Formats: sequence, structure tokens, C-alpha cells
Amino acid sequence: MAGIVVLLKFDLMGIFVEIACKICYKQQKGNLVRNRQALLLMTYSQLQKSILFVVAIALGEAGGITYLDQAVAAVTPQVPESQVIISEFMANKGSGLAARVDGEWVRPDWIELHNSTAQTVNLEGWYLTDDAGNPTRWRLPRIIVNPDQYKIIFASEKDQKYRPANYPYFDGTHYHTNFQLDRAGEYLALVKPDGVTVAHEYAPKYPPQRGFVSYGVCETDGTYGYFQNPTPGARNDVECISDVVADTKFSHDRGFYDAPFLVSITTETEWAHIRYTTDGSMPSMTHGEVYRSPISIDTTTTLRAMAFKQEWLSTDVDTQTYIFLSDVIRQSGAGFADTWGHRGADYKMDPVVVSAYAGTIEDDLKSVPTVSLVTNIDNWFSPTEGIYANPDWEDRYEEEAERPVSVEFFDAAGSTGQFQIDAVVRIAGGSSTGGWKSDKLSMRLKFQEPYGPTRLDFPLFGEGATDCFDTLVLDARLNNAWNYGNNDTQRRRAQYTRDQFASDVQNALGGHGHHGRHVHLYINGLYWGLYNLHERPDESFAASYFGGSKKDYDVIKHNENTVVNGSNADYRRMFDMARAGLSSDSQYQAIRRHLDVPDFIDYMITNFYYGNTDWAHQNWYASRNIFDPEGLWRYHSWDAEKGMHGVSDNVTGKDDGYGSPSYLHQRLKSNAEYRLLFADHVHRHFFNDGVLTVDNAAALYGRRLDEVDRAVVGESARWGDNRITQGGVRYTRDQHWVAQRNWLLGTYFPRRTDIVLGQLEARDLYPDVQAPVFDCQGGRDPDRSGLIMTNPNNSGEIYYTTDGADPREYLTQEAVGARYSRPVTMTESTHVKARVLNGRDWSALNEAIFAVGPVADDLRITEIMYHPDDPNAEFIELKNIGAESLNLKLVRFVDGIDFTFPSVELPAGEHVLVVRDTDVFVAHYGPGLRIAGQYLGSLDNAGERIVLRDAAGRTILNFKYADDWYEMTDGTGFSLTIRDPAGADLGLWDVKSGWRPSAAAGGSPGFDDVPPEIDPIVISEIMYNPASGDQDQEYIELFNTGSSPVTLAEYDDEQLIDVPWRLTDSGGISFDFPPAVTMAPGEYLL
Repeated sequence: MAGIVVLLKFDLMGIFVEIACKICYKQQKGNLVRNRQALLLMTYSQLQKSILFVVAIALGEAGGITYLDQAVAAVTPQVPESQVIISEFMANKGSGLAARVDGEWVRPDWIELHNSTAQTVNLEGWYLTDDAGNPTRWRLPRIIVNPDQYKIIFASEKDQKYRPANYPYFDGTHYHTNFQLDRAGEYLALVKPDGVTVAHEYAPKYPPQRGFVSYGVCETDGTYGYFQNPTPGARNDVECISDVVADTKFSHDRGFYDAPFLVSITTETEWAHIRYTTDGSMPSMTHGEVYRSPISIDTTTTLRAMAFKQEWLSTDVDTQTYIFLSDVIRQSGAGFADTWGHRGADYKMDPVVVSAYAGTIEDDLKSVPTVSLVTNIDNWFSPTEGIYANPDWEDRYEEEAERPVSVEFFDAAGSTGQFQIDAVVRIAGGSSTGGWKSDKLSMRLKFQEPYGPTRLDFPLFGEGATDCFDTLVLDARLNNAWNYGNNDTQRRRAQYTRDQFASDVQNALGGHGHHGRHVHLYINGLYWGLYNLHERPDESFAASYFGGSKKDYDVIKHNENTVVNGSNADYRRMFDMARAGLSSDSQYQAIRRHLDVPDFIDYMITNFYYGNTDWAHQNWYASRNIFDPEGLWRYHSWDAEKGMHGVSDNVTGKDDGYGSPSYLHQRLKSNAEYRLLFADHVHRHFFNDGVLTVDNAAALYGRRLDEVDRAVVGESARWGDNRITQGGVRYTRDQHWVAQRNWLLGTYFPRRTDIVLGQLEARDLYPDVQAPVFDCQGGRDPDRSGLIMTNPNNSGEIYYTTDGADPREYLTQEAVGARYSRPVTMTESTHVKARVLNGRDWSALNEAIFAVGPVADDLRITEIMYHPDDPNAEFIELKNIGAESLNLKLVRFVDGIDFTFPSVELPAGEHVLVVRDTDVFVAHYGPGLRIAGQYLGSLDNAGERIVLRDAAGRTILNFKYADDWYEMTDGTGFSLTIRDPAGADLGLWDVKSGWRPSAAAGGSPGFDDVPPEIDPIVISEIMYNPASGDQDQEYIELFNTGSSPVTLAEYDDEQLIDVPWRLTDSGGISFDFPPAVTMAPGEYLL
């Protein structure tokens, strides 16, 4: 390690202890090599029951001080003697150790406890924890452990202690903690019944774990290491590996190439040897070519490598895909299986299409990002084991239908970023996998141990979408695609955008459809066509967007009996209520306690507008949080391939029977309140620049068209000739895709809005009384002369409110708003709602939000307490960085937490807080701070995206914080604090360097956070062992890192004299600097 670091020491309460210097250097052949580049140094130690935090501050080349980090570093483990210890654990589910939990077979993480004493121990009341700040996380039940006996505890997150119905693994164990183990490494401890004394711990955290490998106490010397032969419930294997081979590095990164090159593969581990393959198989100690010199790459290649060393843990496999498009457009499939269990395999690119688009096709194949899947070829196409050759395996048990795979994502320009992750792949789809209806099959990627991480963290889908996934779908399209097997009509409709567009519409209306993007897919280096990479709206999806964990959700798909997760009991209860009738107010009120009715209306409008003909007897998902006090069901668009066929298609009268959303809608429609609420949503979306107005609907679809406009050339070359032998034609972009696009943009969209509105009017879902018209439909800084409203009807009165309330009273239908008589003026951000009352009939609601003041320019988030000791003590601090007071009314958090500001006046330079629990916050920080209110939800301890918008919907801040930025902010009581609140670069909110930990534990809510001042004089270099051996050549060098001169003396107020600085060490050296020694900025002193 090289560099200079100043250490600031704080105790657990954040009280400053001292400043100390740490000298870091390299010694080479007796000479010290100076390196003043910024350096990070973390230390952490437990001193009895208190924690000492050390803040690292490094010197830069220019002599300035740079705050670096606060974190936890490894501590040399000391295995305690003669007690119960955590002797071994598995944090990647790779042991084959299975348990039956809640009727399902699982292979969870496990923890092995060993009684190393000579006495029998009852573990009742002891604790297991993976959080140093919560030592009593999971209380052990009565478990008797005899001397030298081992017990297994499953770390499954199931939280079960006495469930005999759960099948034991082999010795009667059926205990499950309420947490899982983190493959990347975390704290793990066994705590005694007092809840304080740690019996045994892996601190500050155990190292990263590998698939199929356990970790624990080495039998030979009591140190820690890996076990390639896990032994749960028995003495640890004698072969304990403490060293890990350093990861392989490639001289050339994955991507597109047009000229041959040599790729070098290296590892920093001396005497390790590297093996590599180019056929998709995984290297091993005995399989693959031994790497001896750079490898020549002159064609599309999937290069996989691992590094090995005797008695060391090998690297994971690393995969790099190099694509030569000049080869891709001529691919033949040589070396792959000749048949897939039917009429024959299809690998080739159509030379006719390639020739027709010779001038653009290589660029067309780079027009969307690329996904490369690499695995053993037999995993794809073996007649007995290949998942592609046997697509009907889709319904088999997971392990029979899944295969390990490397997943790479990249693009030609590098603008979207890239990743590589190991996962499992399976064929996906319903009817598409049976009887070879399509040669181009959909697939599902699952991120799971032991094959790789349990989640992918990557911003695949942009704003509004989660960045964390445990499942993704590669959607091939069965219907309305060129490879469709039955008739030419569907093939001629091919756009490759329909399904995703339906979800786009639902999301644009405020619902929750899957997010997606188009990619070019490669399988072991073979181009496989244009796919839609998108989410699957299962329990993970629900937890990502609605909060909680996966186990909190009931998820149903296709019909009331297909349970994806949890139970269908509440779902059936809701439909039993619908079957009994919903026309009365009490019945409607009752079902609203089960169904998110506004969200449901937007879902129905999506399918009505889209003309979804293959729905609702199937092709939908629904989810609800069973622990949410409301517990409302929400529907999610799924597999909406058959839509936008005819401009007059009408599905508003569909009733697909008990369990379907259309059945629910038809019963709800008997209720007048539901019909008027439905009309309100229709007016919002079909009028006043709403999502489904002609131009906006066409523009939304146009964004998907632009995405695939050139990419479909690759799809045409790959699959456009797939059905020629069955009466089809050669389908191309210019002849077929463009014709369908032009019909949609020129005929379908211009007419569809009015047609669907008429269909809804005929179903009594939009009233005859027209809604009032505003002269300005919302926005920033409304006309000071006031908002003008017009009644478009021949009779009736306008009633309105300015507080966001409905001017019509729910159920009674009485007017409760003000009667409009003159323009409405606004001095603060205002939400206006208005209706026309004509006799006893109400119009749909017209509403608009007006933003007043420079809120978006001057409001900033300055502090986040996302992981305090008490979860209810969370807070977010905001500051007015402008020169004038701001009214924050209707400013809202739309991601991360849910909160809309009331009318709060925030003076210039002042702070305001939103908190998770006001009472808890006040108990921690005292009264008197400006608190806007309590938010819904909670801040994710692992990090999440925060989006803040002004009243008009303009984004103020959109960023994602991460828990691995600074260890001290992750559960130790320190907050994240923005370094420069007034900074013009809003991108700094999205990166670690823009933030720092708070200066003190607890943060500084309501105040500017000021870090402690640091003397700029540091010890920059020492010569403690001169090459000559002459002690007179020893020296210590000082350096002034600051921008001002520093005198090496301090004035003593009691003695009234200057006291010189003193340089000392633990060996008795003491040196007082002479009087009046001053160091200039950037000066060195020996």
C-alpha cells in the first residue's frame, strides 16, 4: 500500500477522540517509494463493547485534503476455545442440502453449530444474527447439543422454529432463521442469551462466498477457510483452503470487432495456471486449453477462462463474447445439432436478406443492445438433456428444466453500460413450447445461488423502473411474428412491439406493467434474433415496486387457481363478493377493501384501448401484499401479443368468467360510484393532452418503433424465411414491417381514441354531461389573472376545489366545492378539481396542478438517514439553497418513499425534514425541528432510487444511493450527507463521491453538517531503515497539505507563550520544533 492517510477517530456516539497519522509506504530494495495519490484506508476494531471508527482522509498530488471514506476492514479472526461456535456455513445454496418448507422443496443457506465443550448445552434463548447492530435478530428454540455434536440451522428467511411438517435434512433439524446469508459477505454471529455477549462471530464480515463451497473453521489450526467438500452436520473436511486465486483479467473487453486481435488473460496470483475454452463449456483443472500465450481472435468467439493453483480456491469462470458481424451475417450453425426434435434445426442467416441490406445490416445488428448467453452446447441442443431441443420441459421441476449460463449485456456505443453475470436459463412460455409452434423460443433468466448472485443490479430499463432483478424474460414473440406457425395474417402483422406497448400504456396511465427493452440475442456466439428483455410481474416484481419482501405477496396468474406465490384464498374471497353483487354502496365499499379500484380501472382502460383479444381468460398477473393493512389486489399486463388488430375492435363487453378481471369489471359496472370513477379516469387519459389522446398514444408507440426500426433487419435475416416451406414468404422490414407500421400510425392511432371513447359511452362508462374546460391545463407559474373555467354544456353549474378534494361528496353526490363564478387566482402550488352538475347528473372530473415558485431550482436533498439503529428513526433532510422563500405544497417523493408535502413555507437557507415516525424522531433529536410530516414506506437499507418532483411533475432530483458507499452509514448511526448542496451538477447525487458520512453519529437533521477541522501538516515520509545502515541517515518528512502557512506552535492562554509542536514515538524519541518555524503551503520539512 502506498500513500499518506490522516485518521480521525470517533467513538460510537460520534464524539471526536483524536487525530492520528498513519504512514503508508512501499519498500523496494531498501528504498522508499513515495506515492501521494489519493489512498483509501479503513480500520475497524471492537474494544470491549464500544466501537472505534476511523475516518480516512488522503493527501492529493496537489497537496489538498480529500475526505475519503469511513468503513470496516477485515480483522484477524480469533476462534474462541471451549464453547459453541459457528463451525461451518453455506451462503450460496450449493450443497444439495434440501428442506421441505411450506410444501416446497428448497435448498437454503445453512449454518452449522458445533459444541466444542465437554458439557451438553441447551441453546434455547441464544441468538443468531447477520447484523452487528441487531444481536438478537433470531432467537434459537430449545436445541440440545451434546458434547462434540453438530446442529444445522437453515438460513432460509422462513423464520420457523417448530414446524415438524417440514421435512428434515437428515437428523431431525427443521429450524429456519428469519434471514438469509449474503454471498458477497456480511457479519455473522452466535450471541449468548443476554443478547450482548458474542459467543462466536465472523467480523466485521466473512469474505465473499463461492458456489458449491462452504466456509468455516479449519480443523488443523483454528483459522478460517473454504471447504470444497462441505460436511454439514459433521466434522469439517481436513482440506481447508484459506487462499483464493485472483480473478482473471482480459486484455480485450467483450463487444464488436472487425479486425483480428490477440487477447491476453492474466491473474495476479503467482504460479497459478489458466485454462480456457471456446465451445461454451466451463474450464476445469483438467478441461480446456492451457493458456500459454495470447490467443488469436479472428472470428466470433465465446472465450471462457478460469485460473487454478494447487491447494487454492480457483477463480469463478469469466466469460467474454467477441462478435465479428462479418461472420454473423454468414453463420451456418456448423458444429451444432442438426435437429431439435422436429422437422430440423434453423441456424442460418438468409443470404437473400443479407444481400438486400448489405449496406446497413451490420449497423442494424448494433442498433439495440446485445445479450450473449453462453453454456455447454449440450445444455441447449442435446436430444436428451438440451432445453432448447426439448421445450416441453418448461413445466418440469426447476432443476430438470434449468441450465447454468453466462449472461452478458453490452452495446456497440457503450452508452448503456455492460454487465456479465452467471445465472440459470430455462425455456419459457405457455402454448409456444408445445408441439414446436415456433422455432424461436422464449427464455427466462433466473439469478440464483449457487450458480451466481441472487440478483442482478443494473439500470436496465431507466427511470421509473427498478434496478434490481432476480428474474428476467427474453421474449421471442409467438403471435404476430414472422416465425408464427399457422397463418400468414399474423406474420404480416409482425411489429415486435405490441406486448411491450401494452405494458407501456399501463405504466403511462399510472399502473404497474412490466418494463422492457429490445435486444439482439446470441446463443453460444450464434445470432438468435430480436428479443424483448423484460420483467416478470411475480412476487419479486411486486416487492420491488410496492415494498416489503417476496414472501409478503400473494401472486396469481391466468386464472384463480394458478398460484405463483402465497395463496389464492383472498383472491377467491374477492370474487365470491363480486358474484354476490356489487351494485349497493356497502358491497362496493367492501370490495374496495380487497381491490385497488383506481389501479384496476387504468388496467381495464389499457386493455380496452389496446383491443386485447387474447385476454382476460388468461394472460394477466395479479398481486397483493398480505401484510399491508389494505392488502389490495393489483393487476399487471402480461403476454398482450394479440392487440391493435382492427381499429374498431371492441373488447369492452368481455366477461371471461369467475376469476378473470373482465368478470370483476362487469360486476363493478353495476355500481354508479364505480362508473363515475371510471369516467374520471377516461377523462384524464382521453382528453387534455392525456396519454391516450391521438398524438400522445401514437408518440408512445413511436418510441418503441424507433427502438426496433433497424433492428428488425436482423430479425428478418434470421427468421424471416422460417416458414417458407409451409406456405409462407420471405418477410422483410421494408416490404412487411413498414407496411404494418404505416397502417398503425396512419389509420389505427388517428381513429382509435374516438372509437374507444364511443365504446365506453355505449357501456355507460362515460356520462353525457361534459366536464368543464380550463383555459390552462396545469403547469408552472399560472397566469396571475386567474384560471378560467368554461361549462361546455347548455345547462348546469361548475363546482370546484383548490385543495385536491373532489367537489362532489362521495356516495351522497352532493356538491361540496365552491360554485365557479370568476377566475381562480393562486399564490401557492394548487391542485384544482372541477365538475359540472346538471340536475342530479355529474360530469367526469377535470383536474390540473399548478406549480408556483422556483421549487425545482432551489430545493435539494441534503441528508439521508437510511439505516439508523432504530428503523423508525429514518429521515430525509431537504434545504432551500435559493435566495427566496419556497412553498413546498404538492412537492412529492414518487420513488423510494411516498410523501406529498403539505403547504410548508421554507425560508432561504433553511432545512425541512420528512421522517418515518415523528414520535420516534422527536425522541431521538428533540422538539423544535421543522418536520413536514411522516412518509409512507421505508428507506431500503441496501440502497434504492429516490425521485423528488415538483407540483407540476418536473423532476427535482433522481438518484440512487448505495449501502456499500460508506460502511459507517450502514447501520452504525451515521447518515449520508451531500458534500455540496448548492452544486450545479445534479449527477453528484447519484455517485459516492457526491456524498460523505455525517460528522457525528445521528447525523445533523435540520442543520448544515460540518466536518471537523483537520490540521494540514502530515507526516509524509519516513526513512527508518537506510540502505547504508547508518542511523544518522534516518529522517522524518513533514508536508503542509493546506493552502495557508502553518506555524509549528500553539499559543497557550494560561502560560501566555507559544508552545512548540512536539514529534514523539513510542520508543522514547521526543523532538520540540524550534520557535517560529513556519511551513508554507506545499512545503516539505525534514
